[in-house]
Amino acid sequence: MKVMFFTLLLGLATPLFSVFAGSSSANQLQVMDDGILALNQRLELIKKAKKSIEVEYFIYSIDPVGRIFTQALLDKAREGVKVRVLVDKSAPVFELKPFYVLGMKNSLPEDKRENIEVKYFNPTMILQFYSTQFRNHRKLLVIDDEFAVTGGRNIADEYFDLNPEYNFLDRDVLLTGPLAKEMRETFDLFWDAKYAKDAKLPKEPKLSDFHCNHADRSCNGATKKQKFRMAMRRYEKNLNKGLDYVTPNADDAVLLDGIQREGERLNKGSQEVTCNETYFYTDTPGKKSRNQLLKNEIAKLIAETNEKIVVESPYFVLYSKTHNEMTELLDKKVKLTVLTNSLYSTDAVYVAAVFNAMAATYVQEGMQAYIYRGKSPIEWGGVSEEAHEGIWGIHSKSATFDDKHTFIGTYNVDPRSRNLNFEMGIVCKNNPELAKLVTSHIQKRIDGAVKLNNKGKPEDGSKLLFDTSFGKKALYWGLMIPSHIFKFLL
Repeated sequence: MKVMFFTLLLGLATPLFSVFAGSSSANQLQVMDDGILALNQRLELIKKAKKSIEVEYFIYSIDPVGRIFTQALLDKAREGVKVRVLVDKSAPVFELKPFYVLGMKNSLPEDKRENIEVKYFNPTMILQFYSTQFRNHRKLLVIDDEFAVTGGRNIADEYFDLNPEYNFLDRDVLLTGPLAKEMRETFDLFWDAKYAKDAKLPKEPKLSDFHCNHADRSCNGATKKQKFRMAMRRYEKNLNKGLDYVTPNADDAVLLDGIQREGERLNKGSQEVTCNETYFYTDTPGKKSRNQLLKNEIAKLIAETNEKIVVESPYFVLYSKTHNEMTELLDKKVKLTVLTNSLYSTDAVYVAAVFNAMAATYVQEGMQAYIYRGKSPIEWGGVSEEAHEGIWGIHSKSATFDDKHTFIGTYNVDPRSRNLNFEMGIVCKNNPELAKLVTSHIQKRIDGAVKLNNKGKPEDGSKLLFDTSFGKKALYWGLMIPSHIFKFLL
């Protein structure tokens, strides 16, 4: 019997996939809900690196977090550590452009420049609509095959409680143990895939690059020199941007100091759990359904659940097939609790348009649905008061099953994660301690959310579109119909 709502069919894992996800091992797991803790732990892990660092993200921003993270990587490259960075080249979010990579290279001594390599995943032209949909949504940092971090966070201020306007409540897991090597092997799989291309570094213009068109009689030596000088000015301006990005300044030092102090404080109160049955699951690079493998493992967890599932997902989009499978789950009397975003707290208005239209049906069928109010968490440990006062949205991709199994990864409850994106995640089985910890973390966020009734409205009597600006509401209503038509892409 099919009992799932994240996926269609269980399917069969390929032999390649079994290499990466066929066995469990004992590993230490640290759950990181606080952004400053998660950032400081990344920076501390990078400092520990002796041989290799693998970095793989969907978003890699050119902002204060991107600056200090990149500078930390370059410090290790100067010491001789091999650093590889794989960034998705999705046009709407891509920022780590070739001039920044050139700045990274040029900031190193000439004999150390090969210690850092950067590739772009799926640099397809935006006009190739079908091909551009396959994005590498994985998020991974691996150090010396001994430590690995995955979860919902990308490299940008808003994932680490540092954006003055909007921040994500997210969740990562720091893994210490033998599974880190397996996770690095899957990095190699994506690094070596045909979709991963070397970042082509800009070349300094030369006068000989400029020629006159024979049909243009006004072109002469002076014209060529003028074009050359203009090209050089553009080149130097962009190169200086790249070099500035990787050059530490006073603001970077102040930020680093605050992150370190607050990160160390938060780490003292953080809990590490030994999981004797830790599994790592990933999709594989390719445009066939057989490459989308993580959904199969999530489906198995759901099928084996008898009592309750607690889900935290920023985007919750079901279509007819997955909706039917969810109702089958509820018919089994499995208690399903879902925490997602309100219109006010979301960064994806189109998703809120779909979820809000269906919320009444979901609740009537038995789901307990909560939407986040958008306020900073009560137990907040940030270093920016401006961020504290901004809007906060759910971004964690986590679930617990029967209070004993736990999933933390990059997979959203939507068609894009299921059919188009390449995703990954950690599963800890038969560990009530970790499941209780993650469930309690989700519950704290539920305390900052509002429960929906069987009419899809807040139980407390507030309006569904509470606190939302007029402009965002107008966009919401304008996207209502298109979002439903194209929800297979959401």
